[in-house]
Amino acid sequence: MMRRMRWTALFGLLLGLAGCDGLTITLPDGFGDGTFTPTPTPRSVRVVVINDTNLIVDPGIRYDAERRGFFSFLQPARTLTTGDLEPGDSIEFNFACDRLGIIFSDRAAQYFFGDEEPAAIARTTLVLVRSEDFDCGDTLVFQFLGDGLAFGVVVSVNNLVVD
Repeated sequence: MMRRMRWTALFGLLLGLAGCDGLTITLPDGFGDGTFTPTPTPRSVRVVVINDTNLIVDPGIRYDAERRGFFSFLQPARTLTTGDLEPGDSIEFNFACDRLGIIFSDRAAQYFFGDEEPAAIARTTLVLVRSEDFDCGDTLVFQFLGDGLAFGVVVSVNNLVVD
């Protein structure tokens, strides 16, 4: 009975934290693959960044909690901390809905291994706006494709390409 109560409390905690930003929880041995990454809930937005190129990518994802106003579009307050993504890497984040008003990729850069100067720079993507382009519970994907002159980003919302 006590063991069941502990597992019930653990799952309650996991569900309660599902709207947290960039959360991954390590589970006990013998339970799945040992990790749990919350999926979006009606109170959160999932952002997935994928490097499907042959080179290193700095995605340059910018976002702000504000969905309106000149300054939120001109200079978003935050850069999504992805680090440089190696070929084939992907990273996921879950945002509480009120923490993600706009999001876009701003001149993502692609690098040859060991170089400090970019081999290519992608155009800035469409600025996605909450309640216009995406809603709470949605999944946004920034997928980087191609190398050199063919380098770019495809943006989708719930598997529908928007940019």
